Amino acid sequence: MSFPKTKEEYYERVKETLEKNNFTINPYRHISYGIQFIVFFGGISGIIRIYDGKKGLRVDLSQVQEVNLKDKIDNLLKPIELENGKLLRFTSDSIPDAKPEELLETHLQKDPDELIGVDESGKGDYFGPLVIAAVYTNACISEKLIELGVKDCKSLSDTKVKELAKEIKDLTAHSVIAMANKSYNTVYFQAQNLNHILSWGHAKAIETILQKTQCSYALSDQFGNPQMIKAQLYAKGCPVTLYSRPRAEENIAVAAASILARATFLDYIDEISANMKMPIPKGSSEATIKTAQALVDTYGKDILPLVAKLHFKITDQIKFPKEN
Repeated sequence: MSFPKTKEEYYERVKETLEKNNFTINPYRHISYGIQFIVFFGGISGIIRIYDGKKGLRVDLSQVQEVNLKDKIDNLLKPIELENGKLLRFTSDSIPDAKPEELLETHLQKDPDELIGVDESGKGDYFGPLVIAAVYTNACISEKLIELGVKDCKSLSDTKVKELAKEIKDLTAHSVIAMANKSYNTVYFQAQNLNHILSWGHAKAIETILQKTQCSYALSDQFGNPQMIKAQLYAKGCPVTLYSRPRAEENIAVAAASILARATFLDYIDEISANMKMPIPKGSSEATIKTAQALVDTYGKDILPLVAKLHFKITDQIKFPKEN
């Protein structure tokens, strides 16, 4: 078998070799000086690049972040015999015996440069929508976001959050899913589970990003069971490996997503305040209860489903007018 002469021929050889070993291979797309494509094994994925430069054709596995997966691919693609570019043969004799479910238990050694970060806002606020945002970053974008002062929105003022949100939107591929209160209440009383709503929103935001750019990894803050998001992504056929962990906002992509989500939430609160002609507080406090009561007294009981999350215990503390 002759050595591949073009990167496209090299792709076909890699594809053939990996598919014989239970991998799924996506079609390639062109990048500077080469091509790249996503490979899947046992529910995890990585990006392989093939470059054609001064030193000839070469395979780049630097974007495969899972150590076990990277070793497996490396062993599969390692030539046994290559003489003067005439022969290229592969063997599976030295392939690790790791099973897909074992690979799924591994964790990233470090966050990859190319990453989709996802976060939400409004989850603990009685008034206003639930907002979920996703942001794609790479090494260059991350550097610019750091220079702007992007960090977890909880450490920023509302004014700064709104300012940074505009910068983030200009710099990144992003997605914002806002579930206004009327829709939120309808869905919640059907599902009776906030984690189901969050999982749907996270998966939808990630799916939207994947329609704009190719990326192998996504990271979210840990809530409930992360397998619920993974199940949503799998059902949508999204080619991405999701990780979740506490304090994920330490990652610049997740921090940027937290800012977009919070800025959108704040815009909704400002709009509700203007429409109701009274300041609408954030969070869930004594001031929230007083405002909810004032809204009911002014506009009647039917106003709450339009501006608040009814399943909060605050709703039980409100005195509704008696029906005639």
